Amino acid sequence: MFGVIPAKWTVVIREVGDRHFVDEMLKGPLRAFRHEHRVEAAEGGTLYTDRVTYRAIGGAPLEWLMVNAYMARIFDARHRNMLRLLG
Repeated sequence: MFGVIPAKWTVVIREVGDRHFVDEMLKGPLRAFRHEHRVEAAEGGTLYTDRVTYRAIGGAPLEWLMVNAYMARIFDARHRNMLRLLG
């Protein structure tokens, strides 16, 4: 959980559109997790945008102490990998 204890996630795709899709956590280490993926044409390439909302089981204090930094690390690494692969 949050980089310390392994946690299993069960996620479902809730919505699919021409330029986006949305997945939501059904089971996992958070009270709620929603991830919107958007892709659009941009000058010189493609703009990929992640919009993530989540709520920790322990509420705002736990989000502030652990979850926000964990999510930032995960998505920073994800975006670096995407740039390397698709760059």
